Amino acid sequence: MVRREKNNYPSIALIQGSLHPSSHTAILLDAAARILSARGVRFTMFDLHTADLDLYDARAVEEYGASTRECIEAIKTSDVILFGVPAYAAQAPGSLKNVVQLASGFLKEKKAGLICFSEKGTAYEASLDFIALLNKAGSHILKPVVLASPDSFRGNAIFDDVVLQLIEELVEAALRT
Repeated sequence: MVRREKNNYPSIALIQGSLHPSSHTAILLDAAARILSARGVRFTMFDLHTADLDLYDARAVEEYGASTRECIEAIKTSDVILFGVPAYAAQAPGSLKNVVQLASGFLKEKKAGLICFSEKGTAYEASLDFIALLNKAGSHILKPVVLASPDSFRGNAIFDDVVLQLIEELVEAALRT
């Protein structure tokens, strides 16, 4: 977990939902983190690839492991959560759905933004799947929802100016809350 401090801005948590070590989703979320850092905005980055999260089973928060409690605390103490959502079979991954279940009591009235990636062009469907889950938890979805595909990249760099602009707009929407 990385913490950045300084603000007159809302506190922001970034939850990177890909379980792949070098994912496009992580690259997209890193772009949002760089924008926030450049503005001196306080944020917390939580990467599910490196986290050891417990599965939701309705225990009290303090009964979960340290990594799970840390993730829940990041969501609880943030005003805005930006989720990096990889599409798996046109759905958000179970790891992110688990995070929403674990932190559902703390997502009500929170602002949530989505930065989605799909290898096969199903980012839109995955975003709808995840939006429905966040709406059920009581979150308010920020616009725009960022959708990216392999065509948005050259190697490990974002090459698509539209995707970069949408990430910038999403960060701006997060900062206006």
